[in-house]
Amino acid sequence: MVKILVARSSEGNRTLASMLEREGFEPIAVDVLSFLPPSRWDKVDSVINSMNKFDWVVLTSATGVSFFLKRVREVGRRCDLKNVSFAAVGPKTAACLERAGLKKVFIPSKYTTEQLAKELPKKGKNVLLLRSNIASKEVVKILKKRGFDVINVVIYRTLKKYNSVSIEVPDGIVFGSPSEVRALSSICENLDKMKSLPAFCIGPVTRKEAEIAGFRNTIIPPNYTFDSLVEQIKRYFL
Repeated sequence: MVKILVARSSEGNRTLASMLEREGFEPIAVDVLSFLPPSRWDKVDSVINSMNKFDWVVLTSATGVSFFLKRVREVGRRCDLKNVSFAAVGPKTAACLERAGLKKVFIPSKYTTEQLAKELPKKGKNVLLLRSNIASKEVVKILKKRGFDVINVVIYRTLKKYNSVSIEVPDGIVFGSPSEVRALSSICENLDKMKSLPAFCIGPVTRKEAEIAGFRNTIIPPNYTFDSLVEQIKRYFL
């Protein structure tokens, strides 16, 4: 059976491992990241209490949506979100918003944060970004260059697990974000043995990070989603 290393958070590993198992692969799940709330909520609470002043609220991950909606419920302002215009990096993130009853969600033509910044409609200037503490600054640069006023607020923290581990060498590796590449590289003692393996990356930004880390056979799917990524793995191996 083909073995695929999935190196994500515990929740992300469970989801992706299940997808791979259904397709006949054997996942090797290694938890390399954890997601925690902000160290303080005051900035988040402030923007939640003034959501109507923003022309766009941008969320770049399903994890961010989860932390955001949980905090909105805790401060009791969920009803105010009905008239807010949201933008999401892709369909999974948008679906998380839509399940909460938030229907006005913009999605870019390609599911990357940079493409989202390039395509965000200019129906107003004020943009709120709700993201991880380690998110790329490129989105902010693009939006500001286009004339938007941007407020960036940390909605959750991404922490790497630094314990060194020796991992069974698989037949292929999946990377769902640049932070997963960096985290695996920082803890895997035998990473050099894996750098010639096919590294299936969710999109071009993650592929670039994998190549910087030394992976020589990087592959991205035609659509930057995990469903498309699993299909890409099937085409490669089966």
